[in-house]
Amino acid sequence: MNLMGIAERSRAGMKELPRDLVNWGHWKSVYQELQAGGRIWDFRDLFTTSCACFGIKITEEQFFGSGTIFEALEDDWNNIEVDDESTMLAVVDILATTALLSIRQAEVETPCEAYLSRASPLVETTISAFPSCAKSRPILRFMIAQSSASLRKGGTSHSAFNYLENFLGFGAYQTEVDLPYYVPVGKENPGWAPPDLPKSSFEPLEMALAASKELKDYQTQALCLKELALWSQEPSEFFEELARLQAESQKDMEGYLATCLSRYLVEKNEDAKEKLLKDLIGFGTWPATSNLISPDKACARDIIQQALSPSNQISYARSAKAGVRHYRWLTGPFRQFMGVFSERAPRERPTRRASHVYQRPTLQSTPPPVARRTVAKPQPSVVQFEENQESNPIGSSQERPPPPQQEKEREY
Repeated sequence: MNLMGIAERSRAGMKELPRDLVNWGHWKSVYQELQAGGRIWDFRDLFTTSCACFGIKITEEQFFGSGTIFEALEDDWNNIEVDDESTMLAVVDILATTALLSIRQAEVETPCEAYLSRASPLVETTISAFPSCAKSRPILRFMIAQSSASLRKGGTSHSAFNYLENFLGFGAYQTEVDLPYYVPVGKENPGWAPPDLPKSSFEPLEMALAASKELKDYQTQALCLKELALWSQEPSEFFEELARLQAESQKDMEGYLATCLSRYLVEKNEDAKEKLLKDLIGFGTWPATSNLISPDKACARDIIQQALSPSNQISYARSAKAGVRHYRWLTGPFRQFMGVFSERAPRERPTRRASHVYQRPTLQSTPPPVARRTVAKPQPSVVQFEENQESNPIGSSQERPPPPQQEKEREY
């Protein structure tokens, strides 16, 4: 199904993803057909993908009308036999995955704990009947969701990094289960300072990580490593392992780039900073900024790379200016932040400073509007990068519309 094929692109922040689930099909009929055929794993794939792309509330409305996933599982899939291992695991997976998504999404009516409380007795029954399932992906995801909810009691992972707002740069925190990163104005670095938690808090995540390694379940490994790094006072080891997993095993270059951006807050000594700079340069140059899957991260890469560069020792504002070529394609608060350094930004400036910590911006079908003025033979103010580097074939997409052709007179 086409919707399944675009799930990863939604996570990467592609703007052409439609935001209205109703336009994809008659989901009540689809659900009824899957339920009649007992195809619970197909339903699991479709439902959780829809929740990730469009949100839990919208997905429930389109699939069940005024009902919820709890009512659907209780009314339509309540004939689970004790020896039906596959169906039991599917239900656990649906509840555990939805619990994790409820942590990520800002506008949810059902808290994570509600999904976990429904899943808990079924997890116990499943492990009792099938001990080997204790290391299955659904059970591991349930453990991760439990640990994530416990670590966030009394606040969120966003609030743990609110100190980024005290610095001049831009602190980006896109979702609850993704790592924050900081875009400097010059060379300033706020450092990595999550709350100090007892080591016992991490034991369930460490157990899930070890089990996922045995299964060679890369997706679950990455999820565990992100959570461990997020709450660790010394996360370098987790960052290193996560980066290696994404780059070498998963071939997830968008995720690897996000990890590299977060490492800027972590790396303290000169050798570590030099290694990070080398990794960022390794992505190559991106001459066509309109074709990038994630312009925000591409812009952040250029700025952090410039901040780490040995040549950037004098000008305090030079690092941020390295990202202005991406300005047209940026979104939300990051676009507002970069407007201070871009000649293409509107003349008006915000009356108050935008919040640095933000949720994933609303996806749009077209680039956001920019202020327009006509000038003759413009000279763009963009820091030039190495010309002999290879372009990055993975970090680009042909689906974004090309930028307007340059003329002697052009519009901005």
